[in-house]
Amino acid sequence: MLKGTNFFSERKELFSKRIGSSPNPRIFSPNSTTFPHNPIGNSTRTMETSPNLTISPPNSTTFSPNPTSLFPKQIGISNGATAPFPKPTISTPQPKNFSPKQLCISKRTTGPSPKRINCFISVLFILTFTIHAFASQESYFSNDAIEADVLIRGNILIKPVSAASQLRYVRANLSFLPLESFQQIVYSLVTQPQAPIVKDTAIFSWESPPGKQLPFSVSSKVGVKNTHIKVTEKIPFPLAALPEELEPFLSPSETIDSGDGDIVKLANELAQGEDDLYPLEFRLGMWVKENIAYDLSTMTADITQKASWVLEHKEGVCDELTNLFIALNRALGIPAKFVSGVSYTDALASGEGFGPHGWAEVYFPGYGWLPFDVTFGQFGFIDEFHIKLKEAVDAEVPSTRYEWLGKDMEIDTDPLDIRAKVTAREGRGKDPLQYSLSPRKRSVGFGSYNILEITVENPNPYYLATEFQLSKSLEVEAEINSSFAVLMKPNGQKTLLFPVRVSPSLDPDFVYTFPFSLRSIRNATAETSFQARRDGLMVSRQEKDDILSELDEAEEKKYSASLEMACEASSYEFYDDESADIRCMLKNTGNKMIAGLKACFEQSCKTMDIPIAQQRQFNFTFLPEQPGRQSLAVKARNSEIVKSAAIDVTVLDRPSVSIRDIAAPAKIAYGENAVLNFTLIKSSSSIPIKVVVSIPLFGQEISIDKLLGDRKLIVPIPYLELDPGENTISINAAYEDSRGKKYSASESFSIELADVAWWQRIVLFFASIPRKIGALM
Repeated sequence: MLKGTNFFSERKELFSKRIGSSPNPRIFSPNSTTFPHNPIGNSTRTMETSPNLTISPPNSTTFSPNPTSLFPKQIGISNGATAPFPKPTISTPQPKNFSPKQLCISKRTTGPSPKRINCFISVLFILTFTIHAFASQESYFSNDAIEADVLIRGNILIKPVSAASQLRYVRANLSFLPLESFQQIVYSLVTQPQAPIVKDTAIFSWESPPGKQLPFSVSSKVGVKNTHIKVTEKIPFPLAALPEELEPFLSPSETIDSGDGDIVKLANELAQGEDDLYPLEFRLGMWVKENIAYDLSTMTADITQKASWVLEHKEGVCDELTNLFIALNRALGIPAKFVSGVSYTDALASGEGFGPHGWAEVYFPGYGWLPFDVTFGQFGFIDEFHIKLKEAVDAEVPSTRYEWLGKDMEIDTDPLDIRAKVTAREGRGKDPLQYSLSPRKRSVGFGSYNILEITVENPNPYYLATEFQLSKSLEVEAEINSSFAVLMKPNGQKTLLFPVRVSPSLDPDFVYTFPFSLRSIRNATAETSFQARRDGLMVSRQEKDDILSELDEAEEKKYSASLEMACEASSYEFYDDESADIRCMLKNTGNKMIAGLKACFEQSCKTMDIPIAQQRQFNFTFLPEQPGRQSLAVKARNSEIVKSAAIDVTVLDRPSVSIRDIAAPAKIAYGENAVLNFTLIKSSSSIPIKVVVSIPLFGQEISIDKLLGDRKLIVPIPYLELDPGENTISINAAYEDSRGKKYSASESFSIELADVAWWQRIVLFFASIPRKIGALM
């Protein structure tokens, strides 16, 4: 069974789906702090805040960093100094209809009312978004690289409280800056006013400031590549001795209370039996994603909730989901850190926009820190529309620290305003995974189940995780979520089964073709279809469950992949008085002998050994018990293997035609015009062919090539072919099946030719001579 959530629409749905239950959520809360004046004398005051982010409205003015101010960020050159830095060439493609990406609200980076407008726009978009629209859109997140301008602005408010107020200096230490990483490059960074950069912190300083406001800003240009760290080998879990500098990322912190008993218990349950770090991380991330609801109502609090609170209440936003994921890691002795930044959202009705976001990084020995965004279902990678601004031990580590020295002076701050805009994109990223999509049954009946088989192949020598979505027609019901995630091991392959059910209330006069489309987060697609018809093959719920259980068993019995199995029928359409041979071939493609394999069809079984690179053939005989479209299953198994092959056949009943609804007058007069009505009833599933309907007394024949359904016939009654008095009239139908076997049906009725005069009798006598002579021949 597949599980998962809709990652394509999630970045809208997560933001808006619960607004109805919380009509006035307190999404935005100021984080600035005002201190009372000190009546004693000069003092040094400090306060620490986290930034409040504001998304640029659609028509906002964007900034342009000074293109000449390019310098390596690590040497801390302040505004006005320049140094060369390599810059790639990035082209700007024409905009297209991209798929949506949800804006994730981070409480520690929220802003004032403009974001409420974005939320409303997001709701409107979701109401008009359908799975069919998705199928025709191109994924937005598939560029090789992007460039973006990032602007971070703050403002300090100076408030004297007496005539003797003095202010010697004010400092603002801003640690919310674009960071260098394997994925992200900082091309330029300009501070205003001039500020040195020390250990990823911009230090703004004002001596004896004369004004009442001290604005400051950092403008930068960053490039983000669509790449990830390639883990090519198994990382044994539990982790061995780790470097001492990782200790802070292993210990409980303010909101990441990884020592909580319930968190420790859950972490150990999820890790039980797993000895490979990457699959464990995927398991931890998927548990959080599937079990913790993204809920804006948690934002009524002024601070990010602790991981233990999130686990207890099963709800949160991206900060909380990330906190719990990090806590589960630390509880297992795996270093993990909190990352803050912005991520692209198309919640805005027009233009591009970024919203505040939080995700995690997990330490992989020998590889370094890998990003994990559990909110968006990106495990071991993040898309190129994540801009990293800060990494910390905890979500509540402040991003701005203010300090001043003065007397009778209050200091207040405006929320940080952080804006980002994509300025260029380069290339179209290609999905490194390969996908195929096919139905188990090409044709089924109304109300029948069917199973879509999704094969995912990783041709690369490293781990890859992905999410993808299956789009379908509204007349097809899905039992599970149409979006799901999968982790692929190096050079691995997986088969996933997606059960669906055709609506039973379709128009019986039509044959339906249902298209399906699979699309990955990296924009790879696969398509297929199957048909549904009134008399199609019926796959029951039990048969569907058996197929799914068999796949689960085959996943456990790993050697099943080393057995190739193919079966065919001597005929795929035959009559219920015939039999069919079922011929099967089994081939051992593995590296050891397959011993004691039992292959069974219905109650008949054959046991065999299959040496390496050898194959075995065997036959079964199918004797049908009833007509209809049927799926025949041959199953092979031993202690290491379970495998099956399905053969769909149509068992035809013998064609049957009956004559019904005969309507004719009981009595007619000489010279009277009358008609005979009757209906040919097709009372079999198989089609009668070469149908000939004859009425010997009338000397009439009607030919029908194929009787596809009931047929109403109207025949004139020739009074000259009748004898005076009572006449018995036969209606005969002769027909064949596809083998040429002949069948017939007959019905009769009576008509009286009444009140015939003597001269009319003479006319009738002579008129009947040819008919009577013909009857004698």
